Amino acid sequence: MRSLFVFGFSVIISMLLVMCTKDKTEKLIEIPEYCTTAVSFSNTIKPMFDMNCSTSGCHDAATNTAGYTLITYQDILEEAEASLEAMQHNPSRVAMPYLSPKLADSLIQLLECWIIQGKLNN
Repeated sequence: MRSLFVFGFSVIISMLLVMCTKDKTEKLIEIPEYCTTAVSFSNTIKPMFDMNCSTSGCHDAATNTAGYTLITYQDILEEAEASLEAMQHNPSRVAMPYLSPKLADSLIQLLECWIIQGKLNN
Protein backbone atom coordinates (compact mmCIF):
# COMPACT_ATOMS: atom_id res chain seq x y z
CA MET A 1 0.00 0.00 0.00
CA ARG A 2 2.77 2.39 0.90
CA SER A 3 4.67 1.72 -2.36
CA LEU A 4 1.46 2.43 -4.30
CA PHE A 5 1.13 5.73 -2.47
CA VAL A 6 4.77 6.64 -3.23
CA PHE A 7 4.30 5.67 -6.88
CA GLY A 8 1.10 7.75 -7.17
CA PHE A 9 2.74 10.70 -5.47
CA SER A 10 5.73 10.47 -7.84
CA VAL A 11 3.43 10.40 -10.87
CA ILE A 12 1.53 13.48 -9.65
CA ILE A 13 4.75 15.42 -8.98
CA SER A 14 6.10 14.46 -12.42
CA MET A 15 2.89 15.62 -14.10
CA LEU A 16 3.00 18.93 -12.26
CA LEU A 17 6.60 19.52 -13.29
CA VAL A 18 5.80 18.78 -16.92
CA MET A 19 2.75 21.04 -16.84
CA CYS A 20 4.76 23.88 -15.29
CA THR A 21 7.41 23.73 -17.98
CA LYS A 22 4.79 23.75 -20.73
CA ASP A 23 3.06 26.78 -19.24
CA LYS A 24 6.09 29.00 -19.80
CA THR A 25 5.68 31.30 -22.74
CA GLU A 26 8.70 31.41 -24.99
CA LYS A 27 9.83 34.77 -26.25
CA LEU A 28 9.62 34.55 -30.01
CA ILE A 29 12.15 36.48 -32.03
CA GLU A 30 10.81 37.79 -35.27
CA ILE A 31 13.40 37.46 -37.99
CA PRO A 32 13.09 40.28 -40.51
CA GLU A 33 12.99 39.45 -44.21
CA TYR A 34 16.35 41.15 -44.73
CA CYS A 35 18.10 38.69 -42.38
CA THR A 36 18.23 35.78 -44.79
CA THR A 37 22.02 35.69 -45.22
CA ALA A 38 24.52 34.95 -42.45
CA VAL A 39 26.36 38.09 -41.32
CA SER A 40 30.09 37.72 -40.72
CA PHE A 41 31.62 39.43 -37.70
CA SER A 42 35.11 39.67 -39.20
CA ASN A 43 34.01 40.73 -42.70
CA THR A 44 31.06 42.99 -41.87
CA ILE A 45 30.51 43.92 -38.22
CA LYS A 46 34.11 44.53 -37.14
CA PRO A 47 34.90 46.78 -40.15
CA MET A 48 31.66 48.72 -39.55
CA PHE A 49 32.66 49.38 -35.92
CA ASP A 50 36.25 50.18 -36.94
CA MET A 51 35.10 52.81 -39.44
CA ASN A 52 32.29 54.36 -37.40
CA CYS A 53 32.81 53.68 -33.70
CA SER A 54 36.36 52.88 -32.62
CA THR A 55 37.77 56.00 -34.23
CA SER A 56 40.04 58.51 -32.54
CA GLY A 57 38.33 60.18 -29.62
CA CYS A 58 35.36 57.83 -29.53
CA HIS A 59 35.41 54.12 -28.63
CA ASP A 60 39.11 53.53 -29.34
CA ALA A 61 41.79 52.45 -26.88
CA ALA A 62 44.07 55.49 -27.10
CA THR A 63 41.79 58.48 -26.53
CA ASN A 64 38.61 56.81 -25.38
CA THR A 65 36.31 59.53 -24.11
CA ALA A 66 33.13 57.47 -24.39
CA GLY A 67 33.70 55.23 -21.37
CA TYR A 68 34.18 51.91 -23.17
CA THR A 69 35.95 50.57 -26.21
CA LEU A 70 34.46 48.88 -29.26
CA ILE A 71 37.58 47.25 -30.65
CA THR A 72 37.55 43.53 -29.95
CA TYR A 73 34.90 40.90 -30.54
CA GLN A 74 34.28 40.76 -26.78
CA ASP A 75 33.84 44.56 -26.59
CA ILE A 76 31.32 44.57 -29.42
CA LEU A 77 29.56 41.44 -28.14
CA GLU A 78 28.92 43.08 -24.76
CA GLU A 79 27.64 46.35 -26.26
CA ALA A 80 25.85 45.03 -29.37
CA GLU A 81 22.25 45.74 -28.33
CA ALA A 82 23.06 49.17 -26.87
CA SER A 83 25.05 50.03 -29.99
CA LEU A 84 22.14 48.98 -32.20
CA GLU A 85 19.73 51.21 -30.27
CA ALA A 86 22.17 54.13 -30.47
CA MET A 87 22.64 53.63 -34.22
CA GLN A 88 18.87 53.48 -34.69
CA HIS A 89 18.68 56.83 -32.86
CA ASN A 90 16.48 55.34 -30.16
CA PRO A 91 15.46 58.24 -27.88
CA SER A 92 16.62 56.30 -24.80
CA ARG A 93 20.24 56.38 -26.11
CA VAL A 94 22.68 59.00 -27.30
CA ALA A 95 22.52 58.89 -31.09
CA MET A 96 25.57 57.33 -32.71
CA PRO A 97 27.86 58.00 -34.40
CA TYR A 98 28.04 61.00 -32.11
CA LEU A 99 27.53 64.36 -33.84
CA SER A 100 27.53 62.62 -37.22
CA PRO A 101 24.76 61.63 -39.62
CA LYS A 102 22.87 58.42 -38.94
CA LEU A 103 24.43 55.36 -40.54
CA ALA A 104 22.73 53.88 -43.59
CA ASP A 105 19.77 51.68 -42.70
CA SER A 106 21.44 48.81 -44.56
CA LEU A 107 24.41 48.93 -42.14
CA ILE A 108 22.16 49.12 -39.11
CA GLN A 109 20.17 46.16 -40.43
CA LEU A 110 23.39 44.13 -40.76
CA LEU A 111 24.11 44.70 -37.07
CA GLU A 112 20.54 43.76 -36.19
CA CYS A 113 20.82 40.54 -38.23
CA TRP A 114 24.15 39.66 -36.62
CA ILE A 115 22.55 40.04 -33.18
CA ILE A 116 19.51 37.94 -34.15
CA GLN A 117 21.80 35.28 -35.62
CA GLY A 118 23.51 34.85 -32.26
CA LYS A 119 26.41 37.33 -32.37
CA LEU A 120 28.80 34.74 -33.75
CA ASN A 121 32.55 35.33 -33.87
CA ASN A 122 32.74 34.29 -37.51
